[in-house]
Amino acid sequence: MGYLTGGTHNESNKFYSNIHITSNTFNDESWLKLISNNDSNINIKAIHINGKETSFMSTIHVGENKISLRPFEHLPQGIYNIELQNNHIRQSLKWVK
Repeated sequence: MGYLTGGTHNESNKFYSNIHITSNTFNDESWLKLISNNDSNINIKAIHINGKETSFMSTIHVGENKISLRPFEHLPQGIYNIELQNNHIRQSLKWVK
């Protein structure tokens, strides 16, 4: 289970909009949803409040994107900062898993 508790950084220069995380409480699967202005590879990083980090790469396309957060399923429940970064910009949001 997870939900968005924050917003994005670099609002005036963002590549991604409508960023949010949805969760299916029946199977503990979470999805990152966003709208992109361009095709790109992004690094998606989860940073726990204790500083421990893990990340994975994903390819996104112009328009709506739905990215599984299954690579983070091994993480313990807690509060995480989710960072999205490509070559041009970094945006983040808080996630309670």
